[in-house]
Amino acid sequence: RRTSEVLRRPQWTCLAAISGVQNRLNVCPEGFRCVSSVQRFGSEHYGPIDPSKRAASKGSSSKPQEYEWDCPAHDGAHGAWKPNEYETGSGYACEADSDCLCVERGAADAQTTLDNGKEKVVGTYSVRVARGDQNALERRRLVLVPHYQIRVLPADLNPHDPHASVGDVEEMPRDTWVKRYKLEAQKLQSVLDDLREWIEDAYNSRFHGHRWICGDQPPPTGAGKDTAQALSES
Repeated sequence: RRTSEVLRRPQWTCLAAISGVQNRLNVCPEGFRCVSSVQRFGSEHYGPIDPSKRAASKGSSSKPQEYEWDCPAHDGAHGAWKPNEYETGSGYACEADSDCLCVERGAADAQTTLDNGKEKVVGTYSVRVARGDQNALERRRLVLVPHYQIRVLPADLNPHDPHASVGDVEEMPRDTWVKRYKLEAQKLQSVLDDLREWIEDAYNSRFHGHRWICGDQPPPTGAGKDTAQALSES
């Protein structure tokens, strides 16, 4: 059943686009994330925006429209993909109401399919869409292309420092994630190899071949011998 509700307090601000025309920044509420049309912006919504992938907005279709995580917005003076906000207006921004949406993060009837090895999630989502100066909440059948998390390790990570930063977790589209995984896996394996080597060196120098590891060998007399063996002998 289709439901529609006008949200009384739309979260948006105006900011200048590169062309000087005022664009509107829409912020998704808590529990929602931003998705943008693959037909409109192409795929691989990550990093700087590639204007060459942008196509003209198309009309409605009977088929569920395909969206990918993240939407176009400003990052300083440049355009970038953002997970929780999008711009409506001119330039690389979302022009039609269907170009960019705020969708709930899960759907009760969501089903995952593979299309040439790429994951797509089909479901009926609560959708927050911009309409003029208001925002409406609807139920829509959508096809979503998810992103995947990966931890990006610092190049100077010190595994011997318990307080060292281990980097940030980023979300990336599939193809970008596969390429980045090959790099991050090598970095992680190198760190683990260094840590293993340090553990082996510490064990061999301090413990291996040493019968008494907590002090000097006690005198072999009386009850003290048994007590010392229980506490000190490896």
